[in-house]
Amino acid sequence: MENANLSRRNDLKRKHHHVWAHYLRNWQGDSLPKGSLFQLTKKGRINATSSKGVACEKDFYKVNALGSDDLRFLKKLANHPENSTLREINQSFVQDMSVLSFASDFYKTTISQRRRNELKRICANAIEELHSGYEDAVRDELDRLARGDVSVLSPRASPELCGYLGLQITRTKAFKERALASEDGLKTGGYRLNLRRLWWALHILLGNNIGASLFLDEANFCLLQNESSEAFLTSDQPIVNIHQTPSKGFTILYPLSPRLALQGGDGIGDNRQRVVSNADEIEMLNRAIVRMAYKEVFADNEMILRKYRGFFMNQQAI
Repeated sequence: MENANLSRRNDLKRKHHHVWAHYLRNWQGDSLPKGSLFQLTKKGRINATSSKGVACEKDFYKVNALGSDDLRFLKKLANHPENSTLREINQSFVQDMSVLSFASDFYKTTISQRRRNELKRICANAIEELHSGYEDAVRDELDRLARGDVSVLSPRASPELCGYLGLQITRTKAFKERALASEDGLKTGGYRLNLRRLWWALHILLGNNIGASLFLDEANFCLLQNESSEAFLTSDQPIVNIHQTPSKGFTILYPLSPRLALQGGDGIGDNRQRVVSNADEIEMLNRAIVRMAYKEVFADNEMILRKYRGFFMNQQAI
């Protein structure tokens, strides 16, 4: 068994998840096989599917070779944070990304087939495995939160949880496409960049900075206990800012299950738990989730997806 596990770790991974399958299992439908949930697509189709087969894309996190301007830009971002610990973390990360970038270019020219295959595997797996590391670090905390254990948030959210939340915002296909499509979304400072080429590295720096901000600013978090007639949805952009424009504030919503959600940031008081019995409030939060979804919305039942089908299909495509 140990050799089999080692073999799987050494496999070349082409199917990259931008939402954690373990997280999505909390929406398993009662009438469905284990690990399955209901999915609403952008075309309006509703079907049952496996949590392992959604919110993923071939080679989504594949390492690409970076140019000199790409690396200078990343180093500038890494040096930007005022907090010295975050600055050191980011600088170390950029150094690692430089090595990966070199490897992605080198494996195409090396004459040894064995070495070429090994470097190719590293470049295909590295970022997917980095995200797996963040997930493993908070699996217990998230499982406890999904059971309603609010002690995870006392006296404050851990740095690991904040770091994980930051990356769940920036790792998705939805965040990537919106950032790359926005004329004002990313300031490149005159560097000649191909942001799509360097996104595999850039999204991690951005996520680290968001997570660090949540922790260093001592953001308050609250566990919402949904006792209304409407269940929480989730999507391929599972963490959203409930404010439609950032100028109105930054209050994140992260549904944990149909009956629980984590909320944090602006406007969250000192209470670590709040019961919500008003279905109108849950609908407002669900609309925020659906509004920011890319191509998939998920639920534990088909009926609620029918309710939001028209709203989702009418959202402007990225």
